[in-house]
Amino acid sequence: FVTNLEWLLTKGVDVINMSFGYGYGGKYAGYSAYVDYIIWHNYISIVKSAGNRGETDKKITHPGMGLNIFTVGSVDAEKNISDYSSYSVDDSVSGMIMKPTLVAPGENIIIPNTLNSELNVDGTAIENDNSGTSYSAPMVTGTIALLMEEFPRLMKYPEVIMSTLIASASYLPNQTELWDPAAGSGLLNYEGARKLLSDENYIDTIVTSSTNNTSSVLNKTITVPADTYADYSFVNIFNHNVTTFSNSVYELNFTKYQISICDSSNNIVDSIQVGTNSNTIKGRIVNNSTKSQVYMIKVEMNGDKVGSFNEYLGLSIYIAPHI
Repeated sequence: FVTNLEWLLTKGVDVINMSFGYGYGGKYAGYSAYVDYIIWHNYISIVKSAGNRGETDKKITHPGMGLNIFTVGSVDAEKNISDYSSYSVDDSVSGMIMKPTLVAPGENIIIPNTLNSELNVDGTAIENDNSGTSYSAPMVTGTIALLMEEFPRLMKYPEVIMSTLIASASYLPNQTELWDPAAGSGLLNYEGARKLLSDENYIDTIVTSSTNNTSSVLNKTITVPADTYADYSFVNIFNHNVTTFSNSVYELNFTKYQISICDSSNNIVDSIQVGTNSNTIKGRIVNNSTKSQVYMIKVEMNGDKVGSFNEYLGLSIYIAPHI
């Protein structure tokens, strides 16, 4: 694995798909921490299948436990969570590692023009269908590649890509929470991500050891139309400085951030928010009024910065078409 990953990095790739798993996961081990370091050090996006342990211990497989990694679960054609799709993490990191990141189609997938062991009577290949989170992850990887092609700046900003896909993810039919235990932020929404990026509803910055923790590190003003909502996502690409691939378990220790939503009079307004103890925060602002409202989203450091390494912060906001 390490040799293959390093070979890809020499080719200058911007996004990597991983459809395999080490161990049964659930903890923050060196398998995942090392890939977090690779993402931080190389400014690339890495997508990992969540794993197919849903019917056993349900644990996210490594390196999908990485905080900087897109971890993708599976849904069927009716947008129901696949029985096999992994989603569980250990209690020791619950609320700190938000997994899976999102879900994508992964059941009964047919890949045209692939070699199969059986042939039709006319000699053409039988297109057998397959299932697994290894089919969901490439959906997200392909989406990221398309977005990079349309918005080239994203190639070196994994924090913007991750916050964008999280903010724009669609609710599943049975999803009742902003962050679903089995689906994460929800279903991959390519058109929603394109709209967010086209409208330039995102902002990013770098936090260094000298960053003043008494002031806002990110500020974004948005207008939410009447009778609709805005989903926002904050992501911190951090470095645990684990430079070897191993099964060693590490304690999580990273800078915490807090998000405040203010109205045009600078009054703090209510908003739904999850992941406040994680490097990933998702929130929702609902405008039930009969006219558009202007809001300011402020991201501040919650305490001192942890560690001497730079942190790469992204904030994206998706304005929904309606409630």
